[in-house]
Amino acid sequence: MSKHDITIRPATAAENYSDDALMQVLAAVTRGDMPIDTMERLVALSERMMEQKRRQAFFAALARLTPKLPEIQKHGTSHHGKYARLEDIDRAIRPLIAEEGFAISFDTQSAEGGKVRVIGRLSHSEGHSEIKQIDLPLDNSGSKNGAQAVISTVAYGRRALTKMFFNLIEAGEDIDGNDPTNITDEQVKDLETLATEVKANKASLFEILGVKEWKEILARDYDKAVRALEMKRRVQR
Repeated sequence: MSKHDITIRPATAAENYSDDALMQVLAAVTRGDMPIDTMERLVALSERMMEQKRRQAFFAALARLTPKLPEIQKHGTSHHGKYARLEDIDRAIRPLIAEEGFAISFDTQSAEGGKVRVIGRLSHSEGHSEIKQIDLPLDNSGSKNGAQAVISTVAYGRRALTKMFFNLIEAGEDIDGNDPTNITDEQVKDLETLATEVKANKASLFEILGVKEWKEILARDYDKAVRALEMKRRVQR
């Protein structure tokens, strides 16, 4: 397994419990005032309460962060148009997520069918973390060799997962509302990944957008597709 880490601050056991409270429990067990099974139940209860507090801190920080996140500018170029590169995303959000105590790290694994599994972990300074993962086929486009195909695939996976964690939106093109331009290859990948993440019914989405496949979606309808998929995520919660 290879790692592609930004910085992550692991929670320590010392942060999970009050030293005084633990000493009191242990002292009570030692004196015989408290059965061991009672101590175990108290410790388990304490763990659940602390985890709940960590989750609350995580989502409170995420709620504060969301309004501050900008649209990501597109500086990458493909034969189908511009897209936001991983470095564009990192540059735009790193100071903001750090301010709220967030850090994100990535691992990779081999997946079935010769795919690469990219795993993202979003951690908060209070100790709670959330994990997302996607399986991607190797990017063998162009004249990439084996190593370049893996690097390109992992970079795309990191980019897609980061956008998922923070619901990031790429800045739209200044085009007329009647422009027949279709979405880019990168946007197709983004929608496919998001649809897989939320277990969306592609046929229903295609019917709403009046298309038969991802690449037929018009650029002007890209944000509509993203909103529809994100609504599916909210309904599942």
